[in-house]
Amino acid sequence: MIDVTLRRLRSVRFEGRAALLCLPALALTMGYGLLTGNTVASSIAVGGALAVGFGSVHAFTKWRWATMVPAAAGMSISTFMGSIAGNHEIAFLAVAALWAAACAIFASIEFGAWRIVLQWSIALFVAGYYPADLTGAAIRAGLVLAGGMLQVLCVTIGWRHVSSARLRAPASRASSALPPPPAPFSWC
Repeated sequence: MIDVTLRRLRSVRFEGRAALLCLPALALTMGYGLLTGNTVASSIAVGGALAVGFGSVHAFTKWRWATMVPAAAGMSISTFMGSIAGNHEIAFLAVAALWAAACAIFASIEFGAWRIVLQWSIALFVAGYYPADLTGAAIRAGLVLAGGMLQVLCVTIGWRHVSSARLRAPASRASSALPPPPAPFSWC
């Protein structure tokens, strides 16, 4: 990715453990859908969980959930707005322009914040393709929020487990148990 402040290409450290911590929410949500026969609803919730899970490695603070919760809430609102605005082409174009402008603004401010707003925009665009009435839009938004918050819960529990295992590990293994803490806001 391009580092906006330095105008150069920088590498992103792969965090395999963080990726694995996102799997339980996806498996639980799809498993529930398969068991109940409601795979469409569970697929919508999995979409929320998957996108929110990306935020678990892009932490602004020492708390992993601090990027995930705004992503889940914003995606839920965006899903609702997209489902409603999708009924009217001009309204959808206006809302899409606002979300695109927010995405562009945050891209110049901070990568982590941009990533959150990008997830909101994607949710808006996908939901706009499937217009719905108020009830349908609210149900979709609720499913996206439920999937996202389940992901927050699973990742938070997973990181607490990994952190406590690190504290119990011998000193020689403790340094490799967790990645270093994330950098604070670069624009504050």
